[in-house]
Amino acid sequence: MAKMPLEDADERNTSKLHLNPWEIIQIVLIVIVAYLMYLWKGPPLAALTVMVWIDKNFFTRLKFQDQFGLELETLSSIIAGVIYGPFFGFFFGFVVWTFIGGLFEIVAWMIVPPYGPATYPFVPSFDTLTDGFLGVVGGLVGTSIPLLFLVFGACVIRNVIQIVKDYVYGWPPKFAYVINILFNVIIVIAFQYYLKAIFNIS
Repeated sequence: MAKMPLEDADERNTSKLHLNPWEIIQIVLIVIVAYLMYLWKGPPLAALTVMVWIDKNFFTRLKFQDQFGLELETLSSIIAGVIYGPFFGFFFGFVVWTFIGGLFEIVAWMIVPPYGPATYPFVPSFDTLTDGFLGVVGGLVGTSIPLLFLVFGACVIRNVIQIVKDYVYGWPPKFAYVINILFNVIIVIAFQYYLKAIFNIS
């Protein structure tokens, strides 16, 4: 059997490691934005920004939120409110998710076009307004109840609001709303220790 020349093998291995320029921009962007957030309000905000990046690069782009109810907007907005108070909770849920999330989303689209109908980055929406409201809820409730109960209650509120919105627009109800509640609860149960350690939640 003929052996592959070493030069050809090296070229193939090198091609596997090749990064799309937009992928490099994507990595550099999250490093810069997370670092700026770290300088502004410390490690918790940097970690919350990484959650925005993960959501926009994976869940939103693949329409996991619409189809399966998988998203990190709810949990991150609640945690932002618990840590920094209701005003910043609203700011994070509404402003950060709209504009910084929109920036991450555009770069993600340059790598892989979104599956299905796309949303509009940088345009405030009913969903980001709801996230801002949940940030306020997180700030007002704080650590007076366990994080698991807070997230469960906030997710129920969020999805009831979504159901009402769908009813107003004449859209059919989605099973994704049930999955969304279960997903966020499972995340908190599975990573409760790490969430409390990273975000310093008692």
